[in-house]
Amino acid sequence: MISSDFRDSIRVDRVDPSGTVKPLPVTFSRKSFGDAYRVADARIDVGDDGRLALIVSARGSPGQGPWYQRVYRADADGMELTQIAELDSKRIGGMVDIAVDPRGDVFVLTTQGDTGGPDEILRIDRNLQVSRAVHVCAGRDPQSIDVDPSAGIWFTTMFGIFRATPAAGAGRP
Repeated sequence: MISSDFRDSIRVDRVDPSGTVKPLPVTFSRKSFGDAYRVADARIDVGDDGRLALIVSARGSPGQGPWYQRVYRADADGMELTQIAELDSKRIGGMVDIAVDPRGDVFVLTTQGDTGGPDEILRIDRNLQVSRAVHVCAGRDPQSIDVDPSAGIWFTTMFGIFRATPAAGAGRP
């Protein structure tokens, strides 16, 4: 469970089997991004191996950017937190999301490029290589992603729900 005050801090909690919320040792502040103007949002997914994948974002200024986007992996207890990608953008972004496929590759919905530009779903493979998996045309406003057992990438936009296969060159067989 992700909690953000959209100003100073983001934290990750878990709910135990009895329904009690317990904090994990995973927190982010404005200083986690250098000296960001405000923390923004975060999303989490759990891989088949039980490891956590997180994308965490922050605003660099009150104006039009930069938009900081960091991707992390951690074990199920939030220990061994490791940054695996830095996907910063020049423009202020919107929704971010993350999904882990059965092979352990991480897919992230990110804001990239200039204002009014397209959004992308990027793949981060087990060797930490980042490649574009899906290009989402500008104005489609993607909201969420998931990956099915056959590595099909599902995402929603303001126009509906879509399934895509990774783009050529995205490192898929």
